[in-house]
Amino acid sequence: MPCPKQAWPQPIPARAVGNFVHYAMVGELDCFNVTKALAPDGHDVLDDDLSATQKFVIVKITPDVGTLVGMDDEVVLTVDTHMPGASSK
Repeated sequence: MPCPKQAWPQPIPARAVGNFVHYAMVGELDCFNVTKALAPDGHDVLDDDLSATQKFVIVKITPDVGTLVGMDDEVVLTVDTHMPGASSK
């Protein structure tokens, strides 16, 4: 169903946390207005061609998971190359 025809506001989906940015952006976050995905060094991976080759994982979403947002409300992702506390093996 096209995004404007969905019922809004919708809650920020918890299942997006821990997912790779490029998968979430075409999946559970597809209709949300994600404006930035900030890496630990502060750069926006959505606006960085080199980031396409690196797999960034969503570690936090602002507003918080479960918060009801409108289709045009700004959503910002905090990303890293791994989930905090995850094994590097």
